[in-house]
Amino acid sequence: MYINHLSYAAGEAVFARCLSSLKTERVEASRILTGPEAARYEGNRKEMVENIKRVQNAALLISFAFFVHCLTYVCVCA
Repeated sequence: MYINHLSYAAGEAVFARCLSSLKTERVEASRILTGPEAARYEGNRKEMVENIKRVQNAALLISFAFFVHCLTYVCVCA
């Protein structure tokens, strides 16, 4: 189950990179479309910052684990 979540996240990351590469299309779309109105955050800002730090640490750990996995695969298969 956990691997499925990682593969989904990886797919979404690739999709986001593809979208970000379409600058001309994004600029054109921004002239036509309007985004949502800015909402004011009403929650605990300190808690939110701590949660963001935890997520960043988790993402770093996952990327390191994936790197080690790739090294292991290359070393075993080479």
